[in-house]
Amino acid sequence: MVNALRLVIHPFRPLRRTELTALFNRGLTSLSQSRRLQRSLIDGITQRVWQRLCDDMVFEAAVITGLEIFASPVFETANKPTDRDAMRAIRHNLRNGWPVLIALMDSYNHTTVVSSYSRTRINLFDSSEHCWVWVRSISFDPARIGDPHFVPAASVVALLAY
Repeated sequence: MVNALRLVIHPFRPLRRTELTALFNRGLTSLSQSRRLQRSLIDGITQRVWQRLCDDMVFEAAVITGLEIFASPVFETANKPTDRDAMRAIRHNLRNGWPVLIALMDSYNHTTVVSSYSRTRINLFDSSEHCWVWVRSISFDPARIGDPHFVPAASVVALLAY
């Protein structure tokens, strides 16, 4: 999440180390106050907890920078996009300069940020450095859980800043 915020804020100004630390600490505080920190570290977090964490960190980033920052779900809750439509929507957001958060389940089993793409791959910008993932290995279809990279449509969130 911190890396996604870094990307969306960077066109306005880079974040200082103290600001990055404040964002990280806000995330820890958010999980701790909801009594989810220990469980999150052991078991991961639910979509509901992730959304609350995302909202808290976006709010903190807006306070720190003075920018209007929004976390916008890419798909309606009931919408189940095809793999092609989902990738098209992710690329559209990236072309507009909006990094996209996704939950990569199965192989990686964590939330990451998509920072760029090519015709055949997406580029992740997270703690494992830059990582290219083949688009054909990604599925948004719940029936295909077990594919190398299942992405729940509800986890796809674009970050916007003004």
